[in-house]
Amino acid sequence: LLGGSLFGAILALGIALLVNRIAERRLATTIVGPLQAIATTAREARAERQFDVHAPRAPIAEIDNLAVEINSMLDQLRDWNARMADTHQALVRRANFDTLSGLPNRTSFLEQVGNAIRLAHRNKDRFAILFLDGDRFKETNDRFGHAAGDKVIATVAERIRPILRAGDVAARLGGDEFGVLIHHLETSEDATRVRPRILEAMEEPVPLEHGQATTVGLSIGIAVYPDDGSDVEALLNHADSAMYAHKNERR
Repeated sequence: LLGGSLFGAILALGIALLVNRIAERRLATTIVGPLQAIATTAREARAERQFDVHAPRAPIAEIDNLAVEINSMLDQLRDWNARMADTHQALVRRANFDTLSGLPNRTSFLEQVGNAIRLAHRNKDRFAILFLDGDRFKETNDRFGHAAGDKVIATVAERIRPILRAGDVAARLGGDEFGVLIHHLETSEDATRVRPRILEAMEEPVPLEHGQATTVGLSIGIAVYPDDGSDVEALLNHADSAMYAHKNERR
């Protein structure tokens, strides 16, 4: 009787342990595992801002609903993050580019000239900036309207771009004023060779509405670093003075 009782107790304990182990595995599979997966997903999304991750579905309805809600929230965060990135890029472009010409604006151009000065100073290099000013642009606006003036500005930008080398920069400084940054000059004469190419590109009339057309005239001043200045303001002032000298010659 004692042996039978002991055997029964051991058998009951074994069955209880087996049932407990099965329950633990089922608990781990159906509750603990899915909850840990949801926690891992939330941690990755928070720490790495990876909103494309998704929590796996769970066999228990309540936990599965939690996973579905978490995934829905992550999808919304992903869409919101994408819209924020697009908005940020648009703001950056608006802050650094001219909308009419598509060229960098004055602020961006001055920043790039400053960077070019630091780089040229360190590498004992030379570069040039060109200051371009339109001739009789106001007459074009008065005669053909502001839409025609906008067309002229856009055309000037389109014709300058192909002339420059990769890495050189053209910018709209405001109104009918443009700037060009030419990197890595061997000699000062390398910059002067760009001016006739720009003027030649402007000789073709700009077509306007109703079969009309107008020509684009530019006066161009050149300043070379470090010959004509060692800072941004000095280079711009020299290029501006050279531009007015060129304008008087053209007149």
